[in-house]
Amino acid sequence: MTMSRFITTLALLAVATTTLAAPVDIPNQFTAGTTAVADDVNANFTAIETAVDDNDARITTNTQRITDGNRIPNGDFSNGLAGWSMELGSLELATGQDGPAGDAVAQNPANTLVRGGSDTWIPINRNRTYRVMGSFRLLSGGSAGTLYLAVRLRDAAGAEITGDGSYWYYPAGGVVPPDNQWATYSAEFGAGTAREFPPEARYATVGFFLNYDGGVEGNRIFQVQGLGIFEATPRSAWTDLSLTGGATAYGGSYQVPQYRKVGDEVCLRGLVGSVTACPSCTMATLPSGYRPPARLLFQTGADRVDIFNNGSVVAYSDGDASNWTSLDGICFSTTP
Repeated sequence: MTMSRFITTLALLAVATTTLAAPVDIPNQFTAGTTAVADDVNANFTAIETAVDDNDARITTNTQRITDGNRIPNGDFSNGLAGWSMELGSLELATGQDGPAGDAVAQNPANTLVRGGSDTWIPINRNRTYRVMGSFRLLSGGSAGTLYLAVRLRDAAGAEITGDGSYWYYPAGGVVPPDNQWATYSAEFGAGTAREFPPEARYATVGFFLNYDGGVEGNRIFQVQGLGIFEATPRSAWTDLSLTGGATAYGGSYQVPQYRKVGDEVCLRGLVGSVTACPSCTMATLPSGYRPPARLLFQTGADRVDIFNNGSVVAYSDGDASNWTSLDGICFSTTP
């Protein structure tokens, strides 16, 4: 390789590396027409190799943070307090901690009420389900102050949507974990949950209160870590089984026979009656997409229930006088 080509290659490598990672310190500079010493050339390539390896580690780390499903960046505070803004008070960063998501945590200063959340507002789909979570610890006792985990919403114009209070939803509100013990709080919201989106909602983020005492600050110090919003596993609503072959719902206060799907798993529940009239009969047929790849056998009390890959739900009764078959606890994967 000529000296000019070598310098050009070195420069391109340096530019490519510094675009993705920290600046590269090239220890030796060469002038066209001069002889390059092998040790100096090797030292330059070693510097580039170190920078590229560092960049690869950064990419791997960032990819993991993306692929673990969390839509909120820096929820573990490994990059300090970047990406978090407080409407009241300010956060402090504490490192060398034993948090469930790493050794960096955020906390409220002494005698300070902190209220805020992530700067990242994610577009939401009102037909999907999400899960919010956060881990908290009471670092110092005191006599007053609680914490809140919040889901914050905005409309298309960027206006905050209130609900339970200043923020839309508090899955954990007014709680205090045991002294110096981490507690993780989580809840699902959105489609198919008890907390569905209002029609004007367009964006969501995670928020929290630390050291809240009736609108003013308490005298406790709380730590927080592991904040995030995840898209939950898609789930269908519970659907009544269409019973056949003489089978009927047991009735009374017992659960009506139903089925639903969560991800690739189908679950059944409820109590079926009148099964002994047909010692081996098809009680129901599950629709396509809700069927196992092969025949499955479930023991339910004294009876047996088989589910076939054509969707047939077949009861095998021993003819006992109880005249019922429970579907509770029957779950299976639809993945081959």
